[in-house]
Amino acid sequence: MSNRGTVLRHDPSLQPEWAGMEDNAQVENPERFVQQLSEEDVALSLKERGYALIQLSETVMETYDNFSRSLDAFFNQSLEEKSKFATKMMGPSNQQFTPNQYHGYSRLEGLKEQFMIRGCGKGSQLMFPGSYRYKEENSPHFGREGLTLFEQLDQVCRETLHAVCKDNSLPNKNADALVDILPHNQTTAGKVPSKSQIDCKQIAEGVLVCGSSYFHPGFVSSSLLDVFHYSNTFNVHDDSHVKFKNNHSSHTAATRGLKLPPVYHRQSL
Repeated sequence: MSNRGTVLRHDPSLQPEWAGMEDNAQVENPERFVQQLSEEDVALSLKERGYALIQLSETVMETYDNFSRSLDAFFNQSLEEKSKFATKMMGPSNQQFTPNQYHGYSRLEGLKEQFMIRGCGKGSQLMFPGSYRYKEENSPHFGREGLTLFEQLDQVCRETLHAVCKDNSLPNKNADALVDILPHNQTTAGKVPSKSQIDCKQIAEGVLVCGSSYFHPGFVSSSLLDVFHYSNTFNVHDDSHVKFKNNHSSHTAATRGLKLPPVYHRQSL
């Protein structure tokens, strides 16, 4: 079950020259469009559209709020501190721009910073920040809150896929074959498991490796949780604002053909 690889370094500013340049599709009456999505049955939306708008539980939103505070603290650290997490996983790659394929910190000057999170079992070598002193208090633990949110959202996705299978008279195993492999006790009836055990060990100053009992030991997920911190481009008189809209909206919808209108918020999950 191990999908473990070697930790390699990359320049955190390396991004493709076309990043943020893809035109954003225009949606007529975007407010009505979002309202329509929110009223649709999620399984039906996925079947007919290929994407859906899902309302999250209070439990997941509480985890989101905690993780959002840890993100605020992390992205307000120095570039030197953040660059400790500019890593790539799964071994050598022949592709130049790896931040969008692996795990860790990267940035695109004038547009955004991001931290790509992979789910991982105990014994993996994925590196995470911990807690920072920020705004006169200690922030929530980045690694633990990030993995907890990852796992909760993973369960939302699995339950949604199971609903699609049910509507189409298909067994759940058809959906389970599409997502990351989990220990048997985490997938029973597609229900949210009891809180997993997340262990973190410091390997350098401010740097930890974390792993969760939610996954098999040493496992690194193919799924990812991509978090962003966008630059304030509203008062910049160049094409930065266009890049922001194109890039943000393309990360807000799970479809290539039609993209939801961007929500103007400096942090996006």
